Amino acid sequence: MDRKLFSEIGITTGSKILEIGPSYNPMYRKRDGYNVDIVDHLPKEELIKKMASLDISAIEDVDFVCSGSYADAIPHRKYYDLIIGSHIIEHMLDFIGFFEDCDKLLSDTGVVKLIVPDSRYEFDYFRENSSLKSIIDTHTWRNERTRTAHTMGTFAEHQMNCVQFQDLGTYFPDSAILSKEKISFSSEIPARLVSRGVNILSGYDENHYIDLHNWMFTPKSFEILIYELNYLGYINFVVDLIAKELDSIEFYVILKRGKIESINRSFMLNMMIEHKLEALECMKNYIQKQTMTSERKFITNFYMNTGWGYSEDEKLSLPITKNSDNSFVIKVFLPQQCKKMRWDPIEGERIRLTDLDIQINGYRTCCSNCNGKMQDSGKDITFDTLDPQLEYTLPALDDTVYINIHGRIYFLS
Repeated sequence: MDRKLFSEIGITTGSKILEIGPSYNPMYRKRDGYNVDIVDHLPKEELIKKMASLDISAIEDVDFVCSGSYADAIPHRKYYDLIIGSHIIEHMLDFIGFFEDCDKLLSDTGVVKLIVPDSRYEFDYFRENSSLKSIIDTHTWRNERTRTAHTMGTFAEHQMNCVQFQDLGTYFPDSAILSKEKISFSSEIPARLVSRGVNILSGYDENHYIDLHNWMFTPKSFEILIYELNYLGYINFVVDLIAKELDSIEFYVILKRGKIESINRSFMLNMMIEHKLEALECMKNYIQKQTMTSERKFITNFYMNTGWGYSEDEKLSLPITKNSDNSFVIKVFLPQQCKKMRWDPIEGERIRLTDLDIQINGYRTCCSNCNGKMQDSGKDITFDTLDPQLEYTLPALDDTVYINIHGRIYFLS
């Protein structure tokens, strides 16, 4: 499922839609014939100024400007067929309060659609998933004292734990290979660096809203929270659909009205186990890296082409050792009559080679053909196949061909 398919589920141009906080990228556009009301934190003119560095051509007229309760800002009741928000639920000051507003604004058969960032694949990577305790306590606390900004705790956690990923930015796909060397704290980025001697919390003001992620979710943690909050009577919605595509940094949720009358502990236990497995799935590349010690050896194959193609009869197999930092070194001699050489790094594995440096008789060279995706002039190659291959044209020499290969290897599955 992608965004387009998700947006089309159960919707016609006649559906009454409320889109929350679309900013410069609305899901449903009035110009496309959708019957949509837009609610945002600024009117259109102010959004255009704020987003001036981006493509502002899609910004819609804002029907309702709101910085607090949507139900207070919008006069309709039991009106909309759909309320949709993309990357908005994680910013809400009051998670439960959001669904209370939706309950007032939606028709009896209306649904809520949410596109939610998966905290495993973005800058909240090291922050804990939001708990039932924090959501209920925040809702209760806000009812006792009206607030217009995130708490000091949210600000502190963001400043201390949010990270950036080298070459990937703040969001990264499932298949990305992460290492300590590629992660840096957002607060240490030069543009955001806190002056020496100044406390990292000095920028907090409880009367000034700073846009932060207040809540963190994975698909299963979100599903568990909705189940628990519904059973406890805090919200009137249940999950109708939850889906995520491989290599997407977000997941898709459709919620409908419903009531869980009796708790199913077996169902909850299964969900909680699946939630734990989500974390292992996210960490699988790192775990694999840590558990593969220098004792594990792999076989790399070199196929020689002397003018009649490649064959098993002209193959040289060598064991290689992957060091604890994923680095490896291969040295191989081939007979002088070779015209081409095909290197199969490892058979039966989807792999990624980085920092690749191949020298033939002392000269650095790049492969002439491969069945992987090359970046950085062939120094970084990702193979989405169980039979990775690289081909090299060998120099015409009256001497043995000496090949020296350095690099790092990561396993993708």
